[in-house]
Amino acid sequence: AMYFVIASVSGLLISRIRMQQLMLHQREKKTAALYNLTRNLSAAQSLDDVTEFSIRRLNETFRAEVVFIYAADDKSLNKLPHPSSLIKIDDAEWNIAQLVFLSSESVGRFTDAIPSISQITYMPLFTKDRKLGVAGLLFPENSTLDKEMESLLHTFLSQISIAIEREYLKDLAKQNLVI
Repeated sequence: AMYFVIASVSGLLISRIRMQQLMLHQREKKTAALYNLTRNLSAAQSLDDVTEFSIRRLNETFRAEVVFIYAADDKSLNKLPHPSSLIKIDDAEWNIAQLVFLSSESVGRFTDAIPSISQITYMPLFTKDRKLGVAGLLFPENSTLDKEMESLLHTFLSQISIAIEREYLKDLAKQNLVI
């Protein structure tokens, strides 16, 4: 009986240690992914670089195809997505992206707002001062997005938005210098 009790307690402790080890490994992977994203974004020289690095990192981390549609002005998006985007969208998908841009709310798969409207998850790109555009992610058919991955995705998009705004401000400074 004593051997059985000791074996049960040891098994329970070992399973806890393995669970903690697994969680630590997942956090390490997420931290490394975020570090790689910020390192690439800080090295970017143009909006095209920011977009290409962002698409690559989002694709690697979330296994999703990505589309970026930038703002034409404060009220509308460009008619065409960025050329580096992995998804080609039609007019119906562009209208959904425009809705996301105007409302600043995520729409599509894995969202609370109209999840069945599209298989693509559209998320706004914005900073405190301006709306920058929309990112769309097409996750694999059988994938899920738990709270931790959703939080990581929002962190990625925040970092990407800051880098995009930096490039817009850099272009604005160049224009002001010319003027």
